[in-house]
Amino acid sequence: MSSRMGHWIDHTPMCPRDCLVKHHELVLALSSSSMSTAELDCCIQVQVKRGWDVDSDIPDPLPNLQRPILYLAASFCFIRVLRYLLERFQLKAAVQSSKGESALHGMIKHAYHTLRTSRPDCRRKIEAVTKMLQTLTNHDPKILLVKDYTDNQTPLLFTAQLFVDLENTSSDSRRKRIPPQENFYAGCIEAILQNISNLYEKGNISKDELSEALITSDSKGCNVLHVLAQSTHEKARVIFRRVVDLMNVVSNETEVLFLKNNAGKTVTDLVLEHRPQHATAWLSKLNYEDEGKRNKVFVF
Repeated sequence: MSSRMGHWIDHTPMCPRDCLVKHHELVLALSSSSMSTAELDCCIQVQVKRGWDVDSDIPDPLPNLQRPILYLAASFCFIRVLRYLLERFQLKAAVQSSKGESALHGMIKHAYHTLRTSRPDCRRKIEAVTKMLQTLTNHDPKILLVKDYTDNQTPLLFTAQLFVDLENTSSDSRRKRIPPQENFYAGCIEAILQNISNLYEKGNISKDELSEALITSDSKGCNVLHVLAQSTHEKARVIFRRVVDLMNVVSNETEVLFLKNNAGKTVTDLVLEHRPQHATAWLSKLNYEDEGKRNKVFVF
């Protein structure tokens, strides 16, 4: 095919440019922006009659496309299709792939590349992701608690890790402006945090679920603060403080700052390691319980 748009007739936005595999017809139907819901419905019904379960992975030859239909709809960022699937087939919003990933994991992982916008500042991409996030959490808020099987990360942790990993692969650690893709991930983290806050305020998630969404740890024993503390961006500091503010809704104590990951490092250890000259800005006015004491003291 001479153009990328032509490539999408037989392939998807998640395919490598030199992709030669013959894709499953349902995958191609999902990735087509011109496919009507009636045509998609017909395609799904055909697969169901052949014995396919709508909540199971689609048997596509390409490994990264072997995911549930809802995961792929979110990854391709077609909100019309996403809403249609949830309502028409009563799909489980928090359904997991064979790798444990939810539709939110897929959306965050692929949306930057699958969403086609003319604005270079990612604003429209973040707006689109926010709408899809709201759609999924309105159907099942517990999707925010789903952990993948590889790293044991919730969508919030997963997004924070993508943000920090991308920063760490940059050749210039002294940048003053965040590149578009990193800015996209930062915007996604903020959207997830705002969504968690809104759900709690409306009573759609309990205090325990709020705590789990914010403080849960991954396979390395890191919570979202451990991950953000490894960033050198000012944007990460703002998000870091936002997380702490939300955690204080659960408890007035911020002892989470002193929880150790599997490497034996606390959040404060990581802040001091990665931002020693700016540690006060990150940690000032955050109080904690000193070991063996009930009186709260200030970090700085």
